[in-house]
Amino acid sequence: SLGWRTTALFPPEELAKATRLFPEIRSGAISEYGFRARFLRKDGETGHIDVSIRRLAGANGDFIGAIGNIRDVSEIVRTPAPGMLKVI
Repeated sequence: SLGWRTTALFPPEELAKATRLFPEIRSGAISEYGFRARFLRKDGETGHIDVSIRRLAGANGDFIGAIGNIRDVSEIVRTPAPGMLKVI
């Protein structure tokens, strides 16, 4: 746990992407999803993260929460792999 709501990471225009599929996780329609988004660093700069979210269910299958992983991919986004074209 980060100790605060992870939605605070996202600028308003990215928040919809971050929360769009959560109702389906909660209902059990899907068990996991992932996305890439921009996020706000403490210093005010913008970075890029990959987010994956997985449904946690109790013994009877009821939703008990969600667990996620956030990976900073800012360098990957800024520095294309060798042989890749950079969009200007």
